[in-house]
Amino acid sequence: MDTYYSAVPSLSHRIEQNLEADDFTIDVRAEVFQPGFTGSPLSLERSFSPDEFIYEDDESPGKEELSYFLIDSGIEGFDAQYMMIDLILYACEVVNSIHNGFKGVVSLTLTVRFLPEEVNRAGSRPNPGLGWRTGGEDWERFFIPVELKPVVGPAVKSRDGATKKDGGRF
Repeated sequence: MDTYYSAVPSLSHRIEQNLEADDFTIDVRAEVFQPGFTGSPLSLERSFSPDEFIYEDDESPGKEELSYFLIDSGIEGFDAQYMMIDLILYACEVVNSIHNGFKGVVSLTLTVRFLPEEVNRAGSRPNPGLGWRTGGEDWERFFIPVELKPVVGPAVKSRDGATKKDGGRF
């Protein structure tokens, strides 16, 4: 039985008003907790203007550095890309909740934890007995059970009232 680790992200924010500031900035902190490592997480902090972080392409130097940091920390490129998208959308929500004329700092934190997953069959779930814990958090919080049902196409009625499944012809 092989053990794999899934990167599980979480987002948080803090808003600090400073009436003496010229505008507001978005400070982003990314933390990656490596599996089996008990010290401080790998981290990167960058500061952005709202326009730079939300509206500019992903090729802006700060966003590119953040993306490469996630990949270099062991996160697959595809997953890192989705984490960046989620972070930007989260920033949009937070910024939209702020009143016009806000001055200060919006701090965003992306925390990624690698959780063990025993892979021995399709749809296997993490085994909490593997020894790597997330600080006592409930495992069910991170994984949503999915029930698969057979897909059946829509029923179609003809003019005479006959019914045909899967949208087929009469």
